[in-house]
Amino acid sequence: KDLLDMDMVLVRDQSLNYSALRVSVRVPILWMSGKYKMEKSYFLKYFPANAAGDFNVVMKHVMSRMIVVLRNTEQGLVLEHFSIDSDWFKTTFLFDGLWHGLGELADLIMNELGIGGMIVRKQKRNLINEIESYLKGLAVCVLWHPSKGLELCMRQFWIDLGYTYPWVYPSCD
Repeated sequence: KDLLDMDMVLVRDQSLNYSALRVSVRVPILWMSGKYKMEKSYFLKYFPANAAGDFNVVMKHVMSRMIVVLRNTEQGLVLEHFSIDSDWFKTTFLFDGLWHGLGELADLIMNELGIGGMIVRKQKRNLINEIESYLKGLAVCVLWHPSKGLELCMRQFWIDLGYTYPWVYPSCD
């Protein structure tokens, strides 16, 4: 969806050896989707509840913030500080393939009891860690290597972290 609000502040010292960037973004709605698989699970301790399928998470009124501080030293570019955080107002879960034919009931239970929101809150750190590496590379490229171009700079960032190019994608099986 479209951004409702974006605030970006960049501060540098006179020698251009120090850069601090703060970015705040507000989005009306954010969708995340993926696959899930539940094995050895039980409903009310007695009924097997194994399932697999797709899920969709809808988060409304999302506010995200990122702060990056970079310093150019004799040893090279040093990332002194990097933090990201996000908050949202309401979470809605939608499941496909859950409890064979009871997907709508499962959606209702997950959303009415707030279980979906609780799952997202508990997984918030994992979600943030997942995007943190990418945003670090993006910040380094935008602040210190804008002349390389974003695609080449990000490619080099991942290669420097030990990934091989051309990219090799792991199997989800």
